[in-house]
Amino acid sequence: KKKKIILNIFSGDIREDYGIHRVEGTFWILDQINANQAILPNVNIGYQIRDSCWYAPVALEQTIEFIGNSVLTAADLSANSNGNRAQLAAIIGPGDSSITMQTHNILQLFEMPQIGYSATAKQLSDKEKYKYFTRVIASDTQQAQAIVDIIRQFQWSYVATIGTEGDYGRGGVEAIRRLLNKDACIGADLTM
Repeated sequence: KKKKIILNIFSGDIREDYGIHRVEGTFWILDQINANQAILPNVNIGYQIRDSCWYAPVALEQTIEFIGNSVLTAADLSANSNGNRAQLAAIIGPGDSSITMQTHNILQLFEMPQIGYSATAKQLSDKEKYKYFTRVIASDTQQAQAIVDIIRQFQWSYVATIGTEGDYGRGGVEAIRRLLNKDACIGADLTM
């Protein structure tokens, strides 16, 4: 008998440029994992997608609702012991770093693993504070280090930074500035 596992996925806005691709990519990879018994023998991974709208109050509400339903499911499972109910294994998302930090505060109360697919903030690397969080994307610091390595490799001495508004853009530019030290002059800081 296969063990059923459900992953919760906060998709955020379904944006034409990348949102639907992430959802479809998740469907595809889970289908591949479920089809190959060598990867997870006797386990079938399911999913439930919730929309956080890239907005903290919605993500927190969805997290509380989902965890509440999962706790009831776990109680039902232990009472029935028939093994047909799905077991919640992890939460994937949300996409935004600051919202990920907020939802982690709830998830850690239940020792629920959280997987970040696009949360890159340096703070999330603190395993003391975010011990149930892991990510599948490079952190802001690692991304900034790669950019600085390229600047040094090509021995560029005068560069400009272009970042987006918000934590991701500002944090990335700040990390580049810190890591670059005095190896090059940053002639312009542009924000889009």
